[in-house]
Amino acid sequence: MITVVHKPITVSNADREMMRRIERFILAYDGDNLLHDIELNFPDASFRAFFLAYGRAQDPARWLKPEGEA
Repeated sequence: MITVVHKPITVSNADREMMRRIERFILAYDGDNLLHDIELNFPDASFRAFFLAYGRAQDPARWLKPEGEA
């Protein structure tokens, strides 16, 4: 049996805003190298902001969750 432990994280306002910008970029993206283009367009993004945005863009059902949990 696999046990998954969920731990709450604290996301700063700067990371949350960057997450939204990256998320919009991903949803509108029409290129061939998404990760490279994100790195070029958002050089000051934290890994946390990228991870949250990428996860939310890949799983639209998570958008229904409150901010900070999705």
